[in-house]
Amino acid sequence: MTPPKDFADELKRYDPALRVRFGIHRQIWMIEERMPERHHRLLSARPNPWKGKRGLDLYDGWKDGYLHVLDVPPAQLHWNLVVPTLDWASVAAKRRLRDINDQLDAIEVQEEAARERATKNWVEAATSDAYDRLAWLQGDRVGWHEPAKTKLTPVEDHGGYLVTDRRAVKV
Repeated sequence: MTPPKDFADELKRYDPALRVRFGIHRQIWMIEERMPERHHRLLSARPNPWKGKRGLDLYDGWKDGYLHVLDVPPAQLHWNLVVPTLDWASVAAKRRLRDINDQLDAIEVQEEAARERATKNWVEAATSDAYDRLAWLQGDRVGWHEPAKTKLTPVEDHGGYLVTDRRAVKV
């Protein structure tokens, strides 16, 4: 069974990779998209022809190198009825891909921020420890915070910061 010529021409103008054919097992028109011979979508979408009439119809298109896009009942094979669904399917697929890309970008930004924070914290701690160690080796006083492990006697008070000489502490 051949599709109406005006419908087939409109479909080819809309997208040259699309075709319409009649699924003889379900008695329904099928719009399919041509895929390159070894395309991953074509290879991963092999239908099972032993699972009913739909599987047989899908397999007929698949073995010719086409993937199923849309089923159209015979009474509704008119361009003005089919094109909105094709547009919606195309836009929805692109929107899903855009949403996935946006989500992946957001995850990447969060991971980069976490790495930056960890690096900044490590650098700050390492430089602070190195500075304190150098000051200690030169015999200078070093200020630090140790939460109530030992009682230290403050040597000097500078606006809320207590400076203690650790050389006097025996642990």
